[in-house]
Amino acid sequence: MLYRLSFLLALSAQNFGADKLYISATPTKNTVEFYLKRGAVPVIEPDPGLFADEPEDIHLELTVDQ
Repeated sequence: MLYRLSFLLALSAQNFGADKLYISATPTKNTVEFYLKRGAVPVIEPDPGLFADEPEDIHLELTVDQ
C-alpha cells in the first residue's frame, strides 16, 4: 500500500509539473529508510518555514522522473 501511495504522489507531482517532492519525515529509522530506499536524499537547504515547524524532522527531497 505505501509503495503504491508513493508512486501516486510522484505521478501527481509530475502532473503538476514538479520535478521533486519535498519530504519532512518523522525522524524514525523505518520512516527515513522508507524514503531513502525510494531514492530520496537529504536536502542541502531545508525550506525555512517547514524547518521552523518541524526542526526534528529529516528533510529530504525525491526527484520524480519526467
